[in-house]
Amino acid sequence: MTEAIQVRGDGRGKQERNGPHAGSDVSDKPPRPGTVLEEYEQLPEGVHAELIDGELHVNPQPVTPPVRSTSRLGTIPGPFDLGSGGFGGWLLLDEPELRFERGDILVPDLAAWRRERMPELPDVVGVTLPPDWVCEVLSPSTEALDRGKKMERYARAGVRYL
Repeated sequence: MTEAIQVRGDGRGKQERNGPHAGSDVSDKPPRPGTVLEEYEQLPEGVHAELIDGELHVNPQPVTPPVRSTSRLGTIPGPFDLGSGGFGGWLLLDEPELRFERGDILVPDLAAWRRERMPELPDVVGVTLPPDWVCEVLSPSTEALDRGKKMERYARAGVRYL
């Protein structure tokens, strides 16, 4: 079954949504002034930030070893995404913004969806369809959050493999 996702908006602000995920994860109303969502949406582009349990987590740019690990990991599942010399059937993204219920906004290092669930890449900031697979590259500064609250949120959203 094909799920259509349509999102219109400026990427970080109010979005109008249609389709099976409309109204499920992101409020159709603009954030109230002074809310943590408003703070998140006003961060400059390129800042790595997440909202978990209503708390804003802003992370500095990682040092090069985790960046190298993530870069290398992104090439390994290529045949699953592209289908050349491999299985195909998956859609993989580096650092997608995931918007889950209860206002959680997570940014994993890698995420993948089976193409039967997401046949086409939506043109959005903030994918609301939980991925089937997520990969977090652990570093001393992110390990506690990745293995704690983020792991719980992925499980609650229905991510089957982390």
